[in-house]
Amino acid sequence: MKFHTIIDNPKHLQVVKEIWLEYANSLDYHLSSIPTEMATFPEPYRSTGGLFLVEFDGRFIGSAGLKLKDEDTLELKRFYIRPAYRRKGVGTAFIRYIIGEAKLLEKARIQLSTVLPNMKTAYKLYQSVGFYEVDTYFNAKINKKVAVMQYDLI
Repeated sequence: MKFHTIIDNPKHLQVVKEIWLEYANSLDYHLSSIPTEMATFPEPYRSTGGLFLVEFDGRFIGSAGLKLKDEDTLELKRFYIRPAYRRKGVGTAFIRYIIGEAKLLEKARIQLSTVLPNMKTAYKLYQSVGFYEVDTYFNAKINKKVAVMQYDLI
């Protein structure tokens, strides 16, 4: 397993876009922010946080992005591992890598949002590495409960 922090590699940037579109298409609700993100991609991730890929046996099998949410907070977005590679420790290793990279940015915390019950497995993964729930709200657009989770970097 290999992890990549992406700066300007066009091939890697294209793979992240493809994986994010795969992620969006895998959901049972419409992710309205994807068209806007794709129009401005790779910003704001490249300039304020980072873009990441995980590679296994020469195949790119997952990706994620970090972006600045506020002065002290990074937001983890689009954390996705392709289904065939789930429950094999890939997600745990990948998120730990991202946490390590986030610490280099000298911010106080990482936050993320996860939809329940759809992403119950992801929720448990986040908990297992130290994220904890800080808020829950109902998103009427998608008719789902959303949990906001946080990881303290300092």
